[in-house]
Amino acid sequence: MVFAVVEKANTIVLNHGEELDSWSVVVNGLVEVEEDGQTYLLQPGDSFGLPPTLDKQYFNGEMRTKLDDCQFICVTQEDYYRILRQVSN
Repeated sequence: MVFAVVEKANTIVLNHGEELDSWSVVVNGLVEVEEDGQTYLLQPGDSFGLPPTLDKQYFNGEMRTKLDDCQFICVTQEDYYRILRQVSN
């Protein structure tokens, strides 16, 4: 698990076509997501990223911070998959 901080507003967090490598939760801040012609906001407690699979996944759209000091907890794809498999067994 990694704690990540993006210090400045309007920083791109994910670009279109970028390979996803984690499941993440917004801890602090506000993040704007533009995908398929729609825009929505993620706030503390909202999650984004991979579903619980080991298949390669790619981001569709663009994600950027809307405030300074956005903070995230990121769980690697392998760990997220392993944790959810253990819980479901």
